[in-house]
Amino acid sequence: MKNIDLTNSELFQSLLEIQFENEFIDFHNTCTCEKISYKNQTNDLAFQFKNGNEGTKFPLIEIIFKNATLHSLEFSVESVITNLTIDNFYRGRFQNGDILEELSNDGRRYFYIEFYEGFFIELLCEKVTILFP
Repeated sequence: MKNIDLTNSELFQSLLEIQFENEFIDFHNTCTCEKISYKNQTNDLAFQFKNGNEGTKFPLIEIIFKNATLHSLEFSVESVITNLTIDNFYRGRFQNGDILEELSNDGRRYFYIEFYEGFFIELLCEKVTILFP
């Protein structure tokens, strides 16, 4: 299984477009999120995307957040019945008291994921990986 580690990506850099093995992947324009799952045993949160590019080597793509702790979650029940279009995805800072932090005390990073349909999630995680099953 092939993968890309996004854990140490640059702060506030969009992670919506990636180049991998000579293939351009645009999560916003050509991929739709078809499944979101969470595993309590490992605290892993996974987003599964269908790649709409014709002839792609990677028809399914997963973004896995290892050891994730949710900080914010919001979605409209209406948006759950359709596939979701990711609108924003980046690593950022989080509020810890009066201070904006880049890393938690246990070394985890903060990520923001927003969908066009109004669904958003903010979380701390140990590692972020894009998997190409």
